Amino acid sequence: YLMNISDDPMLTGLLIYYLPSDEDTLIGTDVSCSVRLKGLGLTRKMAVIRNRGNQDVVIRQTLEPPSPGQPPVRLLLNGHRLDGNVLVGHLDRLVFGRAIALRVVVPTQAGGPDTEERLQVARMDLTACLAEVAPEESFAYSELKYYLDSLASRIPE
Repeated sequence: YLMNISDDPMLTGLLIYYLPSDEDTLIGTDVSCSVRLKGLGLTRKMAVIRNRGNQDVVIRQTLEPPSPGQPPVRLLLNGHRLDGNVLVGHLDRLVFGRAIALRVVVPTQAGGPDTEERLQVARMDLTACLAEVAPEESFAYSELKYYLDSLASRIPE
């Protein structure tokens, strides 16, 4: 299933989207989507996610072009853009658009050698999930980041 991640610990986990076994689940803003999301940077049909026999989960970005005037689909897995079909692990983070973060929960993968590391990651709030996003590769972004870092260093704590 997918579980929301929020800045407020009391709100994290309140929204749960179950992923039926061996069925495609469409995610986006369109009324035809099984998981309907609303927010900044979301498009009509963003992704298709499939729960394969309750053992693993695969996600792929839809190939539908954005509507005129809309930016390209922004779908991130653990801070990095998706490329093709991607196997998603237990407690991985998906960011849709600019502010919707969901945690993937695959109970059959819950135990394992990296359990402690994954539990630390599971404690991440929305701000931490968005902070792990790989920076956009643009001159404007790097200039803005430099400006904001400089500004932040001048603000007393």
